[in-house]
Amino acid sequence: MKRILLKKWGLPLALLAMTMLLLSGCQSVAGLDINKALVQSMTQVSGESKQTLSIELVPAEGVVHPEAQRLIEQLNSLSLTIDSAKVQDQGNMSVKGAVQYKEEQYPFHLSLDEQGMAIQLEGAKQPIYISTESGALSGMYAGEAAKYEDQILGFTKQAGEFFFKHLSNPKTLSVKQTQSEVFGESLSLTQLHTEIRGDELLAMVKPFLTSVAKDEQGIKDLIGAFYDVYYPIMQEAYSYYDDYYYEEYYEDEYYDDYYYEDYDYEDYYYEYDDSDYSDVTADRGFGLDLFSISQSKPVVVATMTATIQEVINTLLTDYDANMKSLLEETPELNVVLGKDTVLDLDLYFDSKLQIRKQAMELTIALPASEDFPLQSVKLKADTEQRNLGGTVEIDAVDVTSGVIDYFGKPMTPGEMLRNFESDSAIYKLLKDDFQFTYKSVYLDPHNSYYGTVVNNNTTFVPLRYLSEELDAGVKWDAYSKNIVITNDITGQEIRVTPDSKHASIGGKAVVLEQPVFVNEDGVTYVPLRFMSEALGAKVTVEEDGWIFIERP
Repeated sequence: MKRILLKKWGLPLALLAMTMLLLSGCQSVAGLDINKALVQSMTQVSGESKQTLSIELVPAEGVVHPEAQRLIEQLNSLSLTIDSAKVQDQGNMSVKGAVQYKEEQYPFHLSLDEQGMAIQLEGAKQPIYISTESGALSGMYAGEAAKYEDQILGFTKQAGEFFFKHLSNPKTLSVKQTQSEVFGESLSLTQLHTEIRGDELLAMVKPFLTSVAKDEQGIKDLIGAFYDVYYPIMQEAYSYYDDYYYEEYYEDEYYDDYYYEDYDYEDYYYEYDDSDYSDVTADRGFGLDLFSISQSKPVVVATMTATIQEVINTLLTDYDANMKSLLEETPELNVVLGKDTVLDLDLYFDSKLQIRKQAMELTIALPASEDFPLQSVKLKADTEQRNLGGTVEIDAVDVTSGVIDYFGKPMTPGEMLRNFESDSAIYKLLKDDFQFTYKSVYLDPHNSYYGTVVNNNTTFVPLRYLSEELDAGVKWDAYSKNIVITNDITGQEIRVTPDSKHASIGGKAVVLEQPVFVNEDGVTYVPLRFMSEALGAKVTVEEDGWIFIERP
């Protein structure tokens, strides 16, 4: 059981420790109260910043497959520059910047408020919009959560103090005074420098867990604070979801004739062998369904405290032996959490203990193989901050001329692509590099319903089936007696007439080899090659007779 828990929790706990240690140590060094400074940085509610972020994939030594090499080069060309990020409060923020891919820049402007999030891409005719009412941003939208801002910040501060006080300092940790430029202004700052290796990180996990396990009152206080903050939030979230899903689904006419007794629910039960997890600690999660808000605070605090201590103490029993076995059974972890995984971090504090500048380089060693030809990934991020805790006004995206509702009516690739200027960089990226409009269809020559039929040596295909597979719109024009197919990519109209060879593409007349016809089942058939090419696709007949239709 102990080995199972260690396998289950060992790596997540190590990654959790890595995340916390990204913020460096916790004890006072050279007069700098690191604990206080880091906790304060976690509770800033407003400010301005700029940032650069880049990634480098380092290929393994030896021969790398050309396709893998191209992919590595493409990803290495990716970087993010944020020229201006503004946070007004928890519910309002904006970001202006650009993503670089290969040798092209793709500027963007994003803003978030109580109504939703708007994203304006350079070259787009209208911004993309995600409304909070769609439920996509969160169960309880940012503006609603903002009224709990003080409580959330208070809990964040308490949680930070709890975790930081149990962390020991890394071996490499130094503090010095320096002059550094922030937003073009030379400032006198306190520089905190730390380096943490992967093998050092593993050595810091056990002391951290040991210290936490002994702090029973600290755990109780933290869980109690969590309960006080998130109990009302969860209540409101439940209410929000109940109202949203009832309106969205249960008032739908579909449910009027929906009979649950028609279903055998036993068919949906998933049976599994839980003998390996027979211990009560593993079965009950943390001793509480976190989404059950009927529990009283004393019950929640007592149950979760006991369970957390039990889990940690179980991990600590024979920790060294079990960790050794884990690393032997999973040798890849020896590389990822070895000496070649290194975090190099510099934090620059002003006299108010505000982080004004950050410089981070993280190298993650990887177990290279023929199928995974990477020996490491390097991440580099540089950040500057100002006006922390001050009055900030965001740069809102202009939505007055209309938006594209991302969660509104489903959009075809062509409809989405036509929102961008055809000569813009983003248009070319979507169409050429990402093949946003690519579609392929296989047709069975022996299946007349979803396949083809041959009349007078001409292969025909069901008009609606092929058109909709290629995202084209189909409608009947009663006045002209034409079937109108709208090319999804170009927007051109293709017109055909049943029992006629005459058609048109974008207003230009064409004559078909054989007339369009309607079979005895009322299905309209059109010459395959004409319809495919009119919709921008290429037709290929394979050796086994199957027909492959491909649109770039």
